[in-house]
Amino acid sequence: MSYLYTLPMYTFGLQIKPLLYAKIDESGDVQMEKDNGKLVYYAFNIEEDYLNNIENDTKNTSVDRYQKNPDSVKLCICDYPIIRVEIDYKNGKTLSFNFDENDPSEKFKSSRSLFKELMRKSKSHDNRIKKIKSIIDERKEFVNFTMNKDTLELPLPVRPNKKVDIKFTKP
Repeated sequence: MSYLYTLPMYTFGLQIKPLLYAKIDESGDVQMEKDNGKLVYYAFNIEEDYLNNIENDTKNTSVDRYQKNPDSVKLCICDYPIIRVEIDYKNGKTLSFNFDENDPSEKFKSSRSLFKELMRKSKSHDNRIKKIKSIIDERKEFVNFTMNKDTLELPLPVRPNKKVDIKFTKP
């Protein structure tokens, strides 16, 4: 899933805005939802090499290798896509990690390649399909999982005191 953080207009707190959610089975069949101003759904197949590369890179590694160490950072909000990958292995093990699209680290190379291939395939109108109910429900679960996971890894800041004026400035 690729996502941004957003601040809702009428409530306090961060929300995740998914930009892309894809479910890929072991044979490379993809069901995908992408936000292009409106939700568009896709179904296509990718080469198994993308999945094999990710499996080879991750199957014998610990989750700790993929977790970022936030030092003293209270919150990380990015205006570029954050990508979260969850891999379910046949032995029942699950690995979940996130990185940003511009992260140059070698450990995310195969996942970045897969992300770029999904983006490339989604540009083809031939792969568009009608709304997929199952993927909508799965995306909602994954968003909830991601919000919980991200806030555990990078805790949200404390709510500002009502007496403090918050000012927004243009960059």
